[in-house]
Amino acid sequence: MKKLLLLSLLLVSTLLSNLSFGQSITITSPNGGELVSACADYTITWNQTGASNYYNIEYSVDNGANWVTVASSYNTLSNSFVWQPPNISTNNALIRVTDSQNLPVTDLSDALFTINAALTITDPNGGETFETGENTVISYLYLAGIVNTVQAEYSTDSGTSWTTISSGNPADGSINWTIPNDPSTNVQIKVTDLSNAGCKTDTSDVPFTILSDILTTAPNGGEVFKATVKQQNIPNAIVNASNATLEVNTVNYTGTTTNYTQTFVPDNPLNKLKIQFTQIGGNYVRVYNGPTTGYPLLGTYYSTGTAISTHYTGALTVVSSVTSGTYDAFITSVGTATQNITWDITGTSEYFDIDYSTDNGATWHRIVNDYEQTGSIGNYDWQVPNVPTTQALIRVTDANNGNIIDQSDATFTIEAADPVFIVNYPDGGEQFYPTTLQSVKWLSAFTGPNVKLEYSVDNGTSWSLVEATYPDQFGGSVSTEGTYDWTVPNTPTTDALFRVSDAANPAAVDSSDAVFTILPHITIT
Repeated sequence: MKKLLLLSLLLVSTLLSNLSFGQSITITSPNGGELVSACADYTITWNQTGASNYYNIEYSVDNGANWVTVASSYNTLSNSFVWQPPNISTNNALIRVTDSQNLPVTDLSDALFTINAALTITDPNGGETFETGENTVISYLYLAGIVNTVQAEYSTDSGTSWTTISSGNPADGSINWTIPNDPSTNVQIKVTDLSNAGCKTDTSDVPFTILSDILTTAPNGGEVFKATVKQQNIPNAIVNASNATLEVNTVNYTGTTTNYTQTFVPDNPLNKLKIQFTQIGGNYVRVYNGPTTGYPLLGTYYSTGTAISTHYTGALTVVSSVTSGTYDAFITSVGTATQNITWDITGTSEYFDIDYSTDNGATWHRIVNDYEQTGSIGNYDWQVPNVPTTQALIRVTDANNGNIIDQSDATFTIEAADPVFIVNYPDGGEQFYPTTLQSVKWLSAFTGPNVKLEYSVDNGTSWSLVEATYPDQFGGSVSTEGTYDWTVPNTPTTDALFRVSDAANPAAVDSSDAVFTILPHITIT
């Protein structure tokens, strides 16, 4: 029985051998030496004898070391297969065709052939370093007639996600690219012809780098600054337009189509307010030189522009007449000393948010938003707030990328502001009759809640008390202004002065800049 089984197996093996020997496949194209275009239809052809008409078709781009299947059990009577070669450039390509029903029946190209890639990125192709904002050119090679229009994209996570740079560009080998504010060491470029995105596409061979960095250089620790303005209680230093009178030093100001009349007053009367419009969406905005629209018009602005108050209070009044869109501006103080905030810039979006802390970074207060600075060094003239501390820090952040940030290396000191009094009326040269009421006006900052009021009739040699304690800024037309209705004494003189001082601090004082006159009161007897 065993001999009979062995004889049967031998007969079957011989029969199969004779069948395979009688079958053959001979590739005719590509069979060596051809130049084939990637991503373009190419017809693979072969001759066969006794094959099953079901074929496995494969290609290799490394002289047969590795094979990629493009069809399995492909049924054809024409001995041909339309193939789109992959988007790769190689001189080591081969094709292999195998009878899927009888695997020993196979053939491959007699010699190597060449595939020309349809689309190949040449730059940036890996290892480069760019700075945010830098202008560069994406360069690529392409087959004319096969690649016509292209789309460019970039990834910052090694190809996990993609952001479009531009699309629909006529293929010409280059695309201009401004480096975005997306710092990463895993950046890649992809260029694709969307007519066949599965094939006509290429990606940078190796990731490259986008740099974006901030280095705060001043104040950077140990400095001592004198305060010159108040600490604002305005969230994020952003003011939305309204009809309210506000005391400010530095704010971003924004409004909509609603019409408002709004007055801004400096929080230190030694300053004047400056407004810079960055954009106005529709119609216009008017700015008046003082605390009401009764003062002279400084300008009517339709897009951008700048106005600075010359009023004794430093106030500006803004009237909007915007029918569409929004308007935006910076309001800053001009006059008192400033301190330079400086930082080194590498890349970035060129717009910065600047903050300060008075408790070593536990809390932060916004100085300015979206402050534009170009070049390699940033600079901001800071009016230091009246928050005495030895634990102050400055922080600079890229306004368009909060991950790009730096702060002072060590704390610095803020010293208290000096008290300010300015007597505005009477201030010299006026003439008053006795027993008349005159509205005395003064401006103040960094003082106590009460003032002491006095007058002199001998050019300051001696002083007479008007009020020992009177509320500062009582009834003022602007938030830093104080007023008092003074009954002029019946003491004729050409050497009169008026003096205002802090009721709790006599050293904080101001008087009329020059003498005024109290006229003789004539009574007919």
